[in-house]
Formats: sequence, structure tokens, C-alpha cells
Amino acid sequence: MIEAEIYQALGDAIAAVHPTIPIVWENVDAVQQPTFIAVEIVRTGRLSEAVYGDAPQHNGYAQATVVTPAGEHSVNGLQLADQIAAAFPIGTSMDFGAGCVKIIRQPFVGQGYRDGPDWRTPVTIYYMGTV
Repeated sequence: MIEAEIYQALGDAIAAVHPTIPIVWENVDAVQQPTFIAVEIVRTGRLSEAVYGDAPQHNGYAQATVVTPAGEHSVNGLQLADQIAAAFPIGTSMDFGAGCVKIIRQPFVGQGYRDGPDWRTPVTIYYMGTV
């Protein structure tokens, strides 16, 4: 259950940054809006409690990609992406059920790129979840 709880905690926190902008979740079709945020949680591994303390660590990153219309200035997506990154400073903790998700690296805004009619600006947020 912990992976679902981590997904929900991170997703809710990302959605709260821009509550009026639609979110497209993993395995859900894109919305027909000119601007939206696509959210994926990428799990990168689990570290054993035998090595790292009382509880296993569930590591990964949240990828929040700001999608804006191609052909507009990229600053539109960059401003939204900067706001998302700023909402997750290193050390931020989010409690869920019996566990906690902690931001373990400073988030960063990656290079934007064109994807058909869209311009995508990725924000990467590294986390560690424990129970």
C-alpha cells in the first residue's frame, strides 16, 4: 500500500501548487486544455531496513511536466515549472497514513521540448518514502 500512498501524497501536493490547472495522472488520457500538468511518479528502488535503519526506504522521483501550447514563448511554461519546483524545497515532509514522504534533493526544472502541438517543461522532484 505504501507506493499508492506515496503517489497520492506527492500528487496532491503537486496539484495544490496550481489548483486551477488540470492535472493529467498516469494512465489517464490527456485533457483537452491548452495548458495542463502531467504527473508521473517514477519508483527507482527500495533500500532495506537492515542497512538503513528502522524502516525500508522507497525512493524515486515525481515528474511534473508543465504542458503549454507550442509556438508560445517558453517563459509561460517556465514560470509555472519554477513555481512547482519552489513548492518542494529539500527537506519538505508530507505525512500519509503511517508514513512520510521527504524531498531529498533540490527539485529542478529541466530543458523544455516540443511534443507535437505542445511544449513540455519538466520538473523533477526526488523523494524518499518511509513507514
